[in-house]
Amino acid sequence: MDFSVSRDIIPVNCARQYNTRAIKTIAETNHYNVFSASDRKKILDYLRDSTNIYDLALVFAFQLCCRAGELRAFHWEDLDGDDDFIIIRREIVLRPDEQGKNHFIEVLHTKTGNDFGVRKQPLNSTAKETLNTIRRIYGGDSTYIFTSRNGKFLYETPLGRHLRAACEGACVEPRSIHKIRFWMASA
Repeated sequence: MDFSVSRDIIPVNCARQYNTRAIKTIAETNHYNVFSASDRKKILDYLRDSTNIYDLALVFAFQLCCRAGELRAFHWEDLDGDDDFIIIRREIVLRPDEQGKNHFIEVLHTKTGNDFGVRKQPLNSTAKETLNTIRRIYGGDSTYIFTSRNGKFLYETPLGRHLRAACEGACVEPRSIHKIRFWMASA
């Protein structure tokens, strides 16, 4: 429906008025299998000296409670103060075009789809150091903090590959990028 609104096919996405967070969709017996504090430390130690933008994105992700699509959509303008906070207000999502082919696009909302999804999170010293490393190596001239060679946002598949490699290098059971957010929520 967001696509239809963006193409002026319909005036408003009426689905946004419903609170879908109240709908229970996960079985109570579901086990999240999140990263442990020990896993996190091992991965961060493994990535400590990396200057690869995907690895830096992973280090940053372990400092926040954000979704992968939100991480990939961070703009330099989302930083507040002297990099003391980051405002989470958009995400990268997969949407079909007119021919039905899926493309990643940036949308100006988070998964919750309303103003409650916009949040301001404090940045710790590791997150700030990561930003300084990115500025030093990659510059801060692009729109996105975590930018690919072509100046666009990072893609999720290579980000997942880098996480898998970091897990294997740190001798940690590989998990998906979404488990980083689950770790933060559990912590």
